[in-house]
Amino acid sequence: MALSPLVSVLVPTYNGEKYVREALDGIKNQTYTNLEVLVRDDCSTDSTEAIVRSYVESDDRFHWISDGVNLGSTGNMIELAKRANGEYLKVCNQDDVLLPKCIQRLIKPMMNDPAISLSTSARMLIDGDGRELPMMNFTVPLTDSDQVLDGRTLARTALVETANRIGEPSTVLFRNGLFEPEDLFSWDGHVYQVNNDLALWSKLLLKGNGYSVVAQLSKFRRHGEMRSADINELLTGAIEWSHLFASAIRHNIIVDPNDARVMCQYILLSYNNLNSFLIKKHGDEGAAPYLSRLTVGVQNLQAAMTENAEFMGLSFA
Repeated sequence: MALSPLVSVLVPTYNGEKYVREALDGIKNQTYTNLEVLVRDDCSTDSTEAIVRSYVESDDRFHWISDGVNLGSTGNMIELAKRANGEYLKVCNQDDVLLPKCIQRLIKPMMNDPAISLSTSARMLIDGDGRELPMMNFTVPLTDSDQVLDGRTLARTALVETANRIGEPSTVLFRNGLFEPEDLFSWDGHVYQVNNDLALWSKLLLKGNGYSVVAQLSKFRRHGEMRSADINELLTGAIEWSHLFASAIRHNIIVDPNDARVMCQYILLSYNNLNSFLIKKHGDEGAAPYLSRLTVGVQNLQAAMTENAEFMGLSFA
């Protein structure tokens, strides 16, 4: 193994002029320097290209990719992964920030232990102006000290409580080549659009262990313009949890019936909360199209519960 293996940093962009400069500065200032930085744009209409090209012109590690095709978030990431040459992959979303020692701290345990398939850390929540936000349930550190975590156990931690404590894309470093790029965000035939990171982490953790760094190594920005704030994205993400539930049981990530019941309760609670939110925001008539989509998630979950009724100790008689 190379003393300093190449890390491919993947930066998907779309109309990112407001934050992308800070994201690219964070990458440029990494203490780990053997990087190729691949920035693929999804047909931006703002000044994203001009900003990125200034980095390409001054640092030969940076590369601009724009083929005039809008692929959406998942498609953009797949296209970036196809072009990556690194032994390791590190994502940095256009509105997030990597702290200077992020890659150095994440890659070190993976270089020493080939059984680790992904490395993650605590992260800081910030708002649109870069101000630190209070910690939330999904950003509570996984451990009290830096350590290796059993892969299935770590995946279970995120799935059962329906909270991605492993981290958003900008938080994790993982090994390249464990999956073909086209299959990164597919699991059991379902292609994930919103929870694509959690689907990938779960698959990676079926192939190896995880590593948790207690220190905050990145900043995750929450703001009103982020993709996950869109109602259609919220609905898609909610529906995807029913597929995650089914796959978690199928692949023996969840082996305790009580865990399965708890996960279902969390998913149903999120559906109820989203149902109330939609009605409050749009009224009964305006919310109807959204609620019909949400019904799909409920039906999918019910089907998965029925399929696993014996395991879960449920009776639908």
